[in-house]
Amino acid sequence: MALKTVFFFTPDEILQSAPMYQYLDRKLFKEAYQIACLGVTDTDWRELAMEALEGLDFETAKKAFIRVQDLISSTEVKVEAFLFVKKVNLGFRVQGQPLWQVY
Repeated sequence: MALKTVFFFTPDEILQSAPMYQYLDRKLFKEAYQIACLGVTDTDWRELAMEALEGLDFETAKKAFIRVQDLISSTEVKVEAFLFVKKVNLGFRVQGQPLWQVY
């Protein structure tokens, strides 16, 4: 009779990268953040932060940068959010459309 090897995983050993990327593909940044909190690599955290930043979800981007202790990028998120709000308030246009219609 052969012995079977049994593996036991604790929750912190199971990475949640794949589900997080599924949410990122759908631009559901807050949900991706919640999944990432269950356990992903630092690289995944940075990817989440950059995707959220590009998707103009500044709060999620800031929180994701903080999780990887990238405080410089977290500060840049605040500056970018501030500049975006200023541009919207000033009525800047992109390709002939008001900025608020582009984003």
